[in-house]
Amino acid sequence: METGKTHEDYCVTSASLDVYRALFQHRNTNSEHAHFEKAWPAQRSLQLELAMSDGTLRKHIKILEKVGLLDVFRTHKFRKPFHIYSFPTPLSIEDFRSRFPVACKKYEEAMKILEQVREEEAEIYGMPQKEDEIDAMIGRL
Repeated sequence: METGKTHEDYCVTSASLDVYRALFQHRNTNSEHAHFEKAWPAQRSLQLELAMSDGTLRKHIKILEKVGLLDVFRTHKFRKPFHIYSFPTPLSIEDFRSRFPVACKKYEEAMKILEQVREEEAEIYGMPQKEDEIDAMIGRL
């Protein structure tokens, strides 16, 4: 992903993350296997599992590749496309912040707004804000 771009520039959506989840769940957990921690589910199986068309599935896979969540080795087997998916090591928080400063700034701004909304709701509805207040409220139930 290019510096200065955010997840919005690549259209990362909950559907993209659902594709990632499905691929991750298909990964090989046999440490003796040559493709340990890689996945190679059939495209058609993924389409059925995720209720997505072929084009939509391919679009989300390309998005996941662009943002660095997925590596794809593309080949053919028996004259049909065959893909092997691997999952790069996630970036450290520091590396993530330096690589995606705009996305981090947008996220932090969104979290500040969310905190303000929560404070306003707490005032309006008398909702507890601190963990000990929540624990006390649950204990009374």
